[in-house]
Amino acid sequence: MTDQRVLFYPHKFDSATGGKAWECALASISGVGMSARGHNPFNGSMRRRLQIDCGEAVEFFVVNKGESIVTAIQQALGR
Repeated sequence: MTDQRVLFYPHKFDSATGGKAWECALASISGVGMSARGHNPFNGSMRRRLQIDCGEAVEFFVVNKGESIVTAIQQALGR
């Protein structure tokens, strides 16, 4: 995260399986939180994921220490 945007760069394995870099301007973020668990073992939803609402898109990220990332983004947004 920078003072202007949130960025994601996939690690080698995710990149090899189709993961793409992603970024969103802080000003475009309308919501951030942790998603509920799902039942699909192929999209990471078996565990809670970081959810970022950016413009018309909702993106999900499997991360460690998700709650602390949510807090950091919320602080950057002034919420």
